[in-house]
Parts: sequence; C-alpha cells; structure tokens
Amino acid sequence: MAVGAKQLAKKEVIVKRLTAVEEMASVSVLCSDKTGTLTLNELTFDEPWLCKGYTSDDILLYSYMAAEQGANDPIEFAVRTAARSQLEILKSLGERETKIPGYKTNSFLPFNPVTKLTQATIHNEETGETFKVAKGAPQVIIKLVGGCDDAVHAVNSLARRGLRALGVARTIPGDLEQWELIGMISLLDPPRPDSAETIARCHDMGVSVKMITGDQLIIAKEVAQRLGMQRAILNAQKLVEADVPESEIVRRCVKADGFAQVIPEHKYRVVELLQEQGLLVGMTGDGVNDAPALKKANVGIAVHGCTDAARSASDIVLLAPGLSTIVDGITTSRAIFQRMRSYALYRITSTIHFLLFFFFVTIIFQWQLRAILLIFIAVLNDAATLVISVDNAQISPKPDKWRIGQLITMSFVLAVFLTAASFAIFFIARDVFKVDPGELETIIIFHHGLSPSPFLVLKCSLC
Repeated sequence: MAVGAKQLAKKEVIVKRLTAVEEMASVSVLCSDKTGTLTLNELTFDEPWLCKGYTSDDILLYSYMAAEQGANDPIEFAVRTAARSQLEILKSLGERETKIPGYKTNSFLPFNPVTKLTQATIHNEETGETFKVAKGAPQVIIKLVGGCDDAVHAVNSLARRGLRALGVARTIPGDLEQWELIGMISLLDPPRPDSAETIARCHDMGVSVKMITGDQLIIAKEVAQRLGMQRAILNAQKLVEADVPESEIVRRCVKADGFAQVIPEHKYRVVELLQEQGLLVGMTGDGVNDAPALKKANVGIAVHGCTDAARSASDIVLLAPGLSTIVDGITTSRAIFQRMRSYALYRITSTIHFLLFFFFVTIIFQWQLRAILLIFIAVLNDAATLVISVDNAQISPKPDKWRIGQLITMSFVLAVFLTAASFAIFFIARDVFKVDPGELETIIIFHHGLSPSPFLVLKCSLC
C-alpha cells in the first residue's frame, strides 16, 4: 500500500489514510459534485429574464449590491465581473474598491447553504431611500416575493437551454418587508471536456457515478444528459420524507443517477442510505459543509481547490481539477488490491507448505534442517514478497472485494500441491540420486526459497 500510495501521488492523487488505497479499489458508487468537478466552474452571463419596468442594467446593479465582495465563489465572481464590465457606474472603480458611488451598504447577510440566498440593506445617498435587495436560488426568491408563475416558466425555459437561473429581488419603496421580483439572471456553466468520457470509463469499470448538485431538478437533468448520464435525477427532498417507508427511500436512492437541490445534510443522507445496501461509497466535496459526508463515506475525496476543513475530513485529496484523476486513482488502487491479494495468497500458502512439509519430514523421517538455513529460507521468501509489491498486476474490470473463504481454499490447495512436490524432490534427491546430507539441505533450501515464487505468482495472475 505504501508503494501504491507513492504511485498515486505521481498521478496527483494524495492518499491521507493508507487503508483508503484498498477501499478505493472496492468503491462501487461514486457521488460527485457537479459544479467545479463535472463542470468547468466558470459561470458566464447570458441574456437575463426581466420583470416589467426593469432593464438589464438594473438587474446587474441590484445583483452586484447583493454580491459578497471578495468571495471566491464562482457565482459571486461572475456577478461582480459582469457588473463591473457592463455598468458605467462601476467602470470607474479601482480593482479593490467595492463601494457603489451614491449607495451605502448598511448590512449584508452572506450566502447560507440552507437559505440559499444573499441579502443586503442599501441606503441611496441621493434620495435618502433605504431598501433591501436579495439574490439567490430561483425557488427561494420566487417564494420570497410571494410566487410568480411567469418566473417559474422562465426558469424552466432557461434550464431547458442548459442555463442556470439566479433570482434577484428588492423591497418596494417605503416598505422593507414587501418584496418584488426584478428578474432572473441566466448563467452558463459548461461541462468539462473530459467529464463525459470519465463517467463512461467509470461505468465500464463497474463504478456507478451519481451527480450531486444544489441546482434545480430540470437543470440537473439537462447537465446529466450532456454528460451522457441518464436523466433519472431525484429531488433531494424525497430522501427525507417522513411519511415514506425507509425501504422505499433506499430504493429511490440506489436507482437515482443524481440528486438536485441538495443541501449538506442531504449528502450525508445519500451516503448513509447507500451504505445500508452494503455498497462502498466514494464522496467528493470541497466545502466546509461537505466535511460530515466526506467523513461518513468509505472514501472521502477532497477535490481540487477544496477548503482546509474538507481536506482534513477526507481520505484522498485530488491536486488536479476534474474527475479524470479519480479514474487513475481507481485503476491504480485495483492494481494494488491485486498485489495485496497475491501477497496474502503467497503468505498463507507458504506458511501451510512449510508447516506440512517440515512437520512430517521431521516427525516421520527424523530429518532436520539447521536453524541458520531456515532463516535463509525466510529471507528468500521476503524477497519474493517485495517483488509482489511492484508486480504488473491484472486490473479487475469490476470493484474488488475480499473473498476470504475462496482465498483460504485456494491457499490450502496450492500448499498441498507444493508439499507433494517437496516430498517428491526430497525422496528423488535422497533415494534416487543418493546425494549427501549437505547437498540435500541445499536442494531443499532453494526449492522452498525460490521455486514457489514464480509458481505462486503465475497462479495469482491466473486467479
């Protein structure tokens, strides 16, 4: 496993917990974040949908007011970049200036994964008006303004085009509790060029990939289709319905190809439900809120650009962006697993072989091997073990798992054959060729120390 961890490091896959190398070879379900992992995480603005009385400049200005200045979040960055490049009032600002000329921000509530919105209280220094502005997930903003059927249709229309919508609203003049909708910003986050191929390779290797996203259901389905996945995407709220039997929820979770409108608690729930079915789960994440799910998963994978909290909770850290490095990690882990299996088979077989041969040859035939020569045999066997650690192993097309009964049976059968071969060599050398005691010891040493190695490596490869 140590040698394998070094090989994975060369492929930009850093192993934090050594046993995760073995567990990664057995992962049958991989839950992957959409944004930044399956997609480029480079949001760009498209034509917005506007309510009557508002313009494109208006929605950009209000969304900028509700943007978290200095945040590295791709949505916040896209909003700030678009507003600064298109609005005349912001073009004169310096690189580090954030204050909008003529406006003052009295308070600001940053994005929360539960509320799914940012909110700011703004004072217009020219008119003396104070108002609130909010920016967030479409369903949250539509609920905030009391519902809007036209906005729902607009969000669905944008989603069918593969665009992500972001709602913007403000309070009406003179009332800080009554909200009105400004419109919907449309954002495009294209899939990574290698994501579709990577997902197909995972399926070929027997690993089911499930996409996890906080986006709306219809957007998740569109992205899944572009990635070559099925459109069987489940609303994450259906995983926590109190009036649905647990067995039905587990069935939904296993059958789904992805989950939409996910909050951090849902990620933990997905891992828990899949593990109840006896599946080994790999979970990717990059944020502070992903830490519980990464810790719960059999293999927690912190993706490129993750926070320190996610890195601490994970078992494996990816240094390269995207999902393609995970496939390299799975491939290498399966090779390591096969080497470990070969090692176990070799060790058990050798132990049984030595016990059977030296027990019977000592008790029945009163023949003994000097202690120093037994130590020499042990050294030769250790050399064979070291060779197995870098063996050119055959990679399994499906997730690996330990079959202890099969391993013990195979080891015993091989040990019996080797014991029979040892006795045959012993009698032929002693009774047919009439070798002296020193020569007989030499023959037995090299038979036990060298001949089992290629024999067992061949058997391990065939099995």
